[in-house]
Amino acid sequence: MRRFILATSFFAVLVVIWEILVRTGVWNQIFVPSPLDVARYLVNFQENSLLQAGWVTIKRLLLGYA
Repeated sequence: MRRFILATSFFAVLVVIWEILVRTGVWNQIFVPSPLDVARYLVNFQENSLLQAGWVTIKRLLLGYA
C-alpha cells in the first residue's frame, strides 16, 4: 500500500510541475498543452473520434512508408 501511495504521489507531483511550467510560459502551450487542457479534451471528445483519428494516422504512416 505504501508503494502505491508513493507512486501516485510522484506522478501527481509531476503533473503539478507540468502545469506550473506551462502556466509560467517555460513550456510553450502549443507544443506542450497543460494537463487541464488534455483532460478537458479527453472528456469532450466525441465517441470514437479518437479511434478514427488514430486509424487515419496509421493509414498515413503505412502509405508514407509504402
